[in-house]
Amino acid sequence: EELVLPGVDESTRAAIAQLPVTEVEREAVCKLQLLHEEHKSLEKEYHKELRALQTKYQQKYDPLYSERLQILSDTSTDIPLDQGCHIRNFWLTVLLNNDITRHMICEPDKQVLAYLQNIQAAETFAPGAGDGGSTTHQLRITFTFAENPFFDSLELDKTFVFENDDRSDPVLIRTEVTEIQWKPGKDLTRKTVTRKQKNKRTKQIRKLTETIKVESFFNFFHAYDPPDEEELNKMKEEEVAELETVMESEYEAAMAFKERIIPHAVAWFTGEDKDSGDEDMSDDDEDDLDEEETDEDEDGKR
Repeated sequence: EELVLPGVDESTRAAIAQLPVTEVEREAVCKLQLLHEEHKSLEKEYHKELRALQTKYQQKYDPLYSERLQILSDTSTDIPLDQGCHIRNFWLTVLLNNDITRHMICEPDKQVLAYLQNIQAAETFAPGAGDGGSTTHQLRITFTFAENPFFDSLELDKTFVFENDDRSDPVLIRTEVTEIQWKPGKDLTRKTVTRKQKNKRTKQIRKLTETIKVESFFNFFHAYDPPDEEELNKMKEEEVAELETVMESEYEAAMAFKERIIPHAVAWFTGEDKDSGDEDMSDDDEDDLDEEETDEDEDGKR
């Protein structure tokens, strides 16, 4: 006999029908399922009203953020050419006082982040793919810089695209970024390494030059497009673990900017909200990779 469960999808009805329980127990499970469906409906209504409430208050916050930007970029005073704000190193200090963003920053990044004028967040919601009631949630973080000697693009965006079914935490499905137009020789995410290679037979020495990726805050502006299920199944266990780490760090950074840094910037600057953690990176932590000498033959053997 077919179960009468209005509003319950076919797969759930089939699962209940196959449970190894008595008919009396099955009837009780059906009643519980109907309560669960009612709860899901309320959850959906809750999230809809919550998004409306968030939008309402975002419209109240935005004028405050605009006024903050006006104070920080006060043109009635002379802002030094090596910084972006009326308050020296305002956003750099904010980022260094937050645990998540502090660990994204390397020493060379600081001279660039001194030109940072503003950080903004904008959110949009749209119906997701399929008919499961999911929504696609986009969070765009915009970094605005003053003119500087490092790159030409003065607005850098990173957009986080989430899928949310209103019953669990949002799932990050991809990121989109502004490609940084670095000025010649100024790219902090790459470094040119020159190695000396010695031929053991001829004793001749030649120089090999290669460009390698280095740690930098500006690696944040790298697009992330996770593999599909087929690609994921082909990945090694350590590659999957690394992927999960990347996803987690991307999500943490997005939430840190949206919920902590942008709304409470002055509290991070004054130290009121300063996280306890490791001291800033010292000069001893920096690797000088300008030139490495290796005693290698031309076949790459030591």
